[in-house]
Amino acid sequence: MKFLIVFLTMSLGLQAYSQSQLNEYKYIIVPKKFDGFKNENQYQTSTAIKYYFVELGLNTVYDDALPGDLNSDRCLGLLTTLLDNSSMFVTKITIILQDCNGKEVYRTQQGLSKEKDYNAGYREAITKAFMSLNGFNYAYKPKVHKEEPLTISFKDDVKNLDLEDKGEEELVLPQQDKADLDTPKDILEDKEMAEPKNEAPEELIKDDLPPVKPELALNQDEKDQALYAQKTATGYQLVDTTPSIQYYLKETSMNDVFLTEGENHSGLVYKVGDQWVFEYYEGSRRVKKSLEIKF
Repeated sequence: MKFLIVFLTMSLGLQAYSQSQLNEYKYIIVPKKFDGFKNENQYQTSTAIKYYFVELGLNTVYDDALPGDLNSDRCLGLLTTLLDNSSMFVTKITIILQDCNGKEVYRTQQGLSKEKDYNAGYREAITKAFMSLNGFNYAYKPKVHKEEPLTISFKDDVKNLDLEDKGEEELVLPQQDKADLDTPKDILEDKEMAEPKNEAPEELIKDDLPPVKPELALNQDEKDQALYAQKTATGYQLVDTTPSIQYYLKETSMNDVFLTEGENHSGLVYKVGDQWVFEYYEGSRRVKKSLEIKF
């Protein structure tokens, strides 16, 4: 019994440590087509996995739509891979995250499903795999790289008659102290060029700007392409022509009013006349977006 308690404590500790490592990465990259599958988003694996990562607060992107900083530095993100050990009767899925060097950073528990329908089976297995991350609170904290002190040798470069008998010496420069006054000018210039400049990323600057309109009315320009409703146990899922799941609708006690979850926003979908409207918040700004839904 004591051994079991120690084993469970160690397992939980290792799992928490593995989850905390995710905070060191800014992005999660989800492939549009996983290895071993013939088609993009086969069995809706890509959309389901991206949806659950977004729900956990992780900045998740598809592999063909990388932002600029990630495109220039792939080590900012973790690549999602899918370990599929499914058999004829059971769908078995494990989700693995690897860094830019192919090193495994995190692995979920194996999700199982005995659903006969492939879409439903993979959906259930992925949902159970993500249970490993229940309670995980993501907060991006970049890795801190320690800078080593600069060591400079003046061997064969500087000769001083007073030091000839003392042999050659090495000078270790502390970080930006009065010793810089004795440092050759060209070394100081190289040091300044090597130091990164703290400039606010463009995306942070944009976030600081106030919204153009405090509240948006129904905007026809934001109208999506036609979405097709597919019945689920709790309501409907809306898919586009890809097909790719765009929203999940959950029925309420009111007619034509649904609790709605999308890839980036959650809110309400309701009917006004013959028009379906998706209403949600972006920070303190309320947004209304028209949807064309075909039931």
